[in-house]
Amino acid sequence: MRIFKSRWLAIPLLPLSALYLIGWGLRRIAYLTGLKRPVRVEAYVISVGNLTVGGSGKTPWVIWLGEQLLRRGLRVAIVSRGWRRQSRGLRLVSDGRRILASVREAGDEPYLIARRLPSAVVIVDADRIRASRFAIERYGANVILLDDAFQHWSIARDLDILLVDSGFGLGNRYVVPAGPLREPIGQMRRAHEVVLTRFRPDDPFGAHLWVELRRRASCPVTRAELRAIAYIRSDGSPVGLDTLRGAKVVAVAGIGSPEQFFRTLAEAGVEILGQWCFPDHHWFRARELAAIEARARRFGAEAVVTTEKDLVRAQPLLSGEGLPWLALRIDLAPCAEDLPHWETLLDQVCRIVQ
Repeated sequence: MRIFKSRWLAIPLLPLSALYLIGWGLRRIAYLTGLKRPVRVEAYVISVGNLTVGGSGKTPWVIWLGEQLLRRGLRVAIVSRGWRRQSRGLRLVSDGRRILASVREAGDEPYLIARRLPSAVVIVDADRIRASRFAIERYGANVILLDDAFQHWSIARDLDILLVDSGFGLGNRYVVPAGPLREPIGQMRRAHEVVLTRFRPDDPFGAHLWVELRRRASCPVTRAELRAIAYIRSDGSPVGLDTLRGAKVVAVAGIGSPEQFFRTLAEAGVEILGQWCFPDHHWFRARELAAIEARARRFGAEAVVTTEKDLVRAQPLLSGEGLPWLALRIDLAPCAEDLPHWETLLDQVCRIVQ
């Protein structure tokens, strides 16, 4: 949002931000003074989160971390709140063998994680402590991976990973609602690792931000880049990137950072005839998808391309008889220069757990 980048436009909202800071400060003091204490569970806990509202690549980073931990033989459970899911309480999304919840019951991000990490236990619950204990007691999880939990102080963590989007940065540096920050910038020092996501070497803003984060943080600051891997059909089967190179498509995105998706899609070599943006976690209606397909045909498009997160929400409404719907699979992984750091760190985690 434009207001999140402008300090002047945000001035009328500063009194509300001051009230937010008071509430945040009282809660923080309660933990610092011991009035409230984080609960430790019987597993190694890794938290992935951010300082700002909106997208910063948490879901693809959780998927990458989960893949690396599972490859090392660890028993991984991913715990998420399940934002905008249509269920309550604790819900088992996947038991590590099969998916047990619908996308609406799980929420789009946990459902996507369960599809991408079929060997991981995936649980949604606003009570992260209860969900973590359930994963440990029922499935023997020895690593708990908390999705979007940097501000969730009630559960103790062994590794706190903070993500910062290289395209958006820290916005106008105000806390909500005047700015995008969930808490003051200085809280970055709580992190054990800071990752600058969606990093591009040719982007001067991202390069400058990397220097700033290294100055502000009291921990290693590494970079992660997006990589288009393949297109995914609605049934989950992959299609090579070359299959659509030069094709005319329309693009649909209901995520926190749609501009980055459109840019990556264009770089994959397709011709984008039209773009549609929806709010993050938007639950599509059948008439919306029909309207998109109708306009796509008028444009002469050969396919509709969206994100994986959007496709899992749209899939139950697709008849399979219209234009093909494909998702561009985009992975987030450490840049080559920073990969050895993460390999070493995750090897250390493996030794601690085992």
